[in-house]
Amino acid sequence: MTGESRIRPSPSKPVATKNLLFSVSNKPAVLLPDTVYTAWFQLTPSFIGDINLGLLNVQWCRPSKDETPAPTLWQFSLPKVSIHQTPFHVAMETPDHGVIGDALTHRIVITNNTNVLQDFSLSVNENQSFLVAGDKKTHFRVNPKNRCVVEHRLLPMSVGRIAYPVFELRALKFDKVLPITQQERFVFIKPYPNTPILV
Repeated sequence: MTGESRIRPSPSKPVATKNLLFSVSNKPAVLLPDTVYTAWFQLTPSFIGDINLGLLNVQWCRPSKDETPAPTLWQFSLPKVSIHQTPFHVAMETPDHGVIGDALTHRIVITNNTNVLQDFSLSVNENQSFLVAGDKKTHFRVNPKNRCVVEHRLLPMSVGRIAYPVFELRALKFDKVLPITQQERFVFIKPYPNTPILV
């Protein structure tokens, strides 16, 4: 089937509702035979619990050279969505630049969103670009509805764009390494001021 498909509502700006922020496309799409039309929704929930997404309206028509055809409207009921809060939130606070010989402060902030005590283990996989001051392997607990800050001091040993050591944080109750701590992160280290550059 060849036709034109349009998603409605199709605002130029996101539509705010009580529990969700909708962002949908307002551009029509021409479908050729044996092709599939896909619509992407960006939903920003502002409520924890079961949320009814409502209805999806798809309007389409077959193009014609002789006359403008009347559009056909299809309506679909969207399923309910359950919004849950993550058990905990982890933030990595790392500088994006520094000077060789000056120690950098590396922080991991863990927020426990649950109503139970959470156990974590942390291990540092050192590399040759930094000297690490702080616990290389440790175990700690975060109280319910509370947060914990783990801090290390890193002394850069080379200049240029270098990778931070990997800080592997594991949630023991879930027996899972948190992906954010395994992401490779870089910092740009400048030479010490007034240091001659050898060519």
